[in-house]
Amino acid sequence: MSTKSKGNAAEIQAQRELEADGWTVHRACRKAAYARGRIITKGHDIFGSDLIAKRKDRPTRWINVTTIENKSAKVKEFAKYPWTFGLDIVEIWCKIPRKGWRKFGFAGKKWWEF
Repeated sequence: MSTKSKGNAAEIQAQRELEADGWTVHRACRKAAYARGRIITKGHDIFGSDLIAKRKDRPTRWINVTTIENKSAKVKEFAKYPWTFGLDIVEIWCKIPRKGWRKFGFAGKKWWEF
């Protein structure tokens, strides 16, 4: 299974988990691009997020799904954007093979695990 396939599978699993909890979820789609005369697909995150989850009377959840090895790069990517804490919840969900998820939230300059 390719890295792209594993990532897509993890994103779909996270999306289903959120939808089961009553969230409406938008998943960032891959976009076609030309490279050296052929078409490839490229990730197209929205403000660094793979998933955006909305629910009535709740803050918007901006979620990036990744592996634990890539967490530090995702932390730097999220830090580039202005977040309004109280209206936005910024999360990184790290997929651990055969174990499940490690989930991290962001508030200002501090990350915590939940």
